[in-house]
Amino acid sequence: MRCTCLSGFLQAKQPRRKLCVLLALTLDGGRAVRDMEFETHELGSAIQLSRGCGRVICADFDGPISLDRLARHVDLDPSTDKYRECAPAEAQFIATRVISHGLVHDGLLVAQEEAENLARSFLNLFPEGPSKSFTNGEFLFIGSMSYLGRWWQVTPERYSSGVLVVGPTRSGVLWVADQGAREAAA
Repeated sequence: MRCTCLSGFLQAKQPRRKLCVLLALTLDGGRAVRDMEFETHELGSAIQLSRGCGRVICADFDGPISLDRLARHVDLDPSTDKYRECAPAEAQFIATRVISHGLVHDGLLVAQEEAENLARSFLNLFPEGPSKSFTNGEFLFIGSMSYLGRWWQVTPERYSSGVLVVGPTRSGVLWVADQGAREAAA
């Protein structure tokens, strides 16, 4: 099984492969990146740089893998009862939401279009039909606003959420963890 992990969370020793093309991505400092092929580590780094806070886990694995093993490989809690299956459209929403907003204070960190592009770039790595997506929480919708309602803690950080994708030939994780002010000071 080959693994590529992002944002320095885990360092794979195998060769990196090119994963996606982002048509437009605005990075910190207003630089526009267009028509670039991003490797997995670059996608995670782009998400981390765009968010500017928290911890980003972005990884993909070749070969079949179970949900609990996938979670364990990136140091998430492997208890499958802490995750629920979600539809592809919901997975896109959750991935976009955790990239674009803080989990503690809910402030906008990344422009919606940029977050959608980053989330889509990750999720497009996995064929929709045979792949299943999972998350650890439920988002509540009040008017046009959405909030992370109930969730199950799966990282050492108090607040974390994202998407795990389990497929027959490839699986991956896009996860964001934020700490509250009290935890960050400790």
